[in-house]
Amino acid sequence: MLDLPRILTDQTFRRHRLATLEGDAGLSSFWEWYEALSPRGQAQAIAAPLNKIRSLLLRPALARMFGQSTGAFRLRDIWRENKIVLVPLNEGLIGPGTAALLGSLVIADLWQATQERATEFNAHRRPGMVYVDEAPRFLHLPVSLADALAVSRSLSVGWFLAAQFRSQFPAELRAAVDMNARSKIVFATEYADARDFAQMAPDLAAEDFIALPKFHAYANLVANGHPSGWSLVTTLPPEPRRIDPAAVAARSESIYTPATATPTPPPGDGEGPTDADGQHPEHPATDSDSAALTPAQVAKGTPAQTTAPVVGTKRRSR
Repeated sequence: MLDLPRILTDQTFRRHRLATLEGDAGLSSFWEWYEALSPRGQAQAIAAPLNKIRSLLLRPALARMFGQSTGAFRLRDIWRENKIVLVPLNEGLIGPGTAALLGSLVIADLWQATQERATEFNAHRRPGMVYVDEAPRFLHLPVSLADALAVSRSLSVGWFLAAQFRSQFPAELRAAVDMNARSKIVFATEYADARDFAQMAPDLAAEDFIALPKFHAYANLVANGHPSGWSLVTTLPPEPRRIDPAAVAARSESIYTPATATPTPPPGDGEGPTDADGQHPEHPATDSDSAALTPAQVAKGTPAQTTAPVVGTKRRSR
């Protein structure tokens, strides 16, 4: 990905890298179209994507991540090798737009990993789990969520989709979650969500969901294809810390950090294709995404009792 800005703006570099492109009619036709554009046309075509790419590559940690030609592991191997991958996306450190884009890329790669399980023998013996906090921000798959969850279920991959409020899901996405994420866990919530969940629970009223105390929830879990019915459950409080997170991070870094390489920096001001007047296109660095984001996405490769998608709502900390 580090080479993308240069490929788009440096004609000599682009032609050198594309000289070996063979057997891909789609890519070949794109670059033929791009080369036929005037400098002004190229600048207009790449302004928006370059703005997004630069927001990633100007951050050293992300540049190192996307600058790897080879890596110590692939997301698509986590279930096969029974690994746990944590992806913290703190908007205060990387910005909301970058967090949303990076999270969506991770989810897309996990979706590809899910589909690859169709070629594995006895994949059902190694159920895969994907936990997505603030799920509405990252579910931008190339297929409908309803189809993705159905396919995942058939390939023994469960999705745990957590959100603060149901209204965070767009109407179409909310309908897909309600239909396919059949197991539901609801902590104390606001009236609008409580009313919606009460319609799914004949023996409960909206007030029952609103009045839930700390560490309590109503759950309707699916086992062997059948819902258990809504029940009051008590969750366990967090356990005392037993492992030093810094030690875990250091060990992971020692195993998976690639050899230091000098990446090709993205072109800055004064670089890139010129327009018909000989001027360089402007690439504003503003980030129009201002929504709050405090997620920690987890892709977990340990077995579990069910692989059916689960949706949960939770009250925001006060």
